[in-house]
Amino acid sequence: MSMPTVLLSAVFSGLVFVTMTSNGEEDSGNSNGPGGSAGTGEAGATGGSGGGGVCRPGEDRSCYSAAPETEGIGICQPGKAFCDVSGQWIADCLGEITPAAEIYSNGIDEDCDGADASATQALVTRALLTRYFLDDEPETPLSSLRDSSPEGTPVNLNVVGGTVTAAEVDGHRGLFWALVNSAGRGVASVGTTKVEDQLLGAKQLTVEVVLSIAGGDVSEGSAITSLGMGGGFGQLDLRFLPPQNLRFYWNNQLAASWEPLVHERCVLHVVVDTDAPMPADRIKLYRNGVQVSASNNGSPTVPALGTTLNLSNDPRYALGNRSSGMRSFQGLLYYSAIYTTNLSAEEIERNASLLLLDDDDLAP
Repeated sequence: MSMPTVLLSAVFSGLVFVTMTSNGEEDSGNSNGPGGSAGTGEAGATGGSGGGGVCRPGEDRSCYSAAPETEGIGICQPGKAFCDVSGQWIADCLGEITPAAEIYSNGIDEDCDGADASATQALVTRALLTRYFLDDEPETPLSSLRDSSPEGTPVNLNVVGGTVTAAEVDGHRGLFWALVNSAGRGVASVGTTKVEDQLLGAKQLTVEVVLSIAGGDVSEGSAITSLGMGGGFGQLDLRFLPPQNLRFYWNNQLAASWEPLVHERCVLHVVVDTDAPMPADRIKLYRNGVQVSASNNGSPTVPALGTTLNLSNDPRYALGNRSSGMRSFQGLLYYSAIYTTNLSAEEIERNASLLLLDDDDLAP
């Protein structure tokens, strides 16, 4: 009879001695001793998130815990899960990158949807009537300004007067007027269009512009946006009067005045709600999302409670000037929009932050 063969097996829970009898049977020793527990077979590795399952210590596998359709898109990348010394997959998926909040207009797809989101795509669209991204290629001839609002039939403006050009300053495109009181403007007759249909009789609206102004007319002021007929003051008219006075006309009357800094690029919101009980709340101005205190410059008269917007027959809408005559400012107009509601302070703050970042819609 041959001597029993003794096998020594090292396992992670300690040392286990196993003897083989001469007849080939296993003997684990005295049943009263501290014998080890029975082992289990090794399962095959699978993909997915890091945790769970039995594996070979040191083994690794690919893992990804976010939505499968985002893997490999934008910044999103899978990670690695590793098998620990006890033969279990660790729960962590090391090195994976999952979707994050999108940072607008930075050339990076953080939310892994296949595109870098433009700031302009996130602008408020509630009650949007008209929107003009004034982003033509610099030094190219101007013929029209496209209304990009999805609401109704677009109201595109014709560029006339010959003294306005496309320009780009510090990475932002816009329309440039080199001289005060020149004839250049974007203009269109808006009778029978969505502008007349939705603004006639309006009590609430918001005018939104991005601009920088170097100079203006010292007598009647230079028109930034104007809705009305011909010369004089329009039914809905925003003007600049040097050195830094903004004036807003409602139904041809000076209704509000402020003195914000507009010599550097900024976002302005004029918010109208003639149903507001307090006169001071009926016409408000925000600069870069912050409300500006009213001024008495020009002796404005706040509209009476519930006053509606009146429009003349065949009204015309103009950007950068009156609809006729020569009342341009010196400077740049980068963007303009009208909403048929009084935007909330939160919506104004959101749009201001987005437009300060990017006011151009240059997506192909």
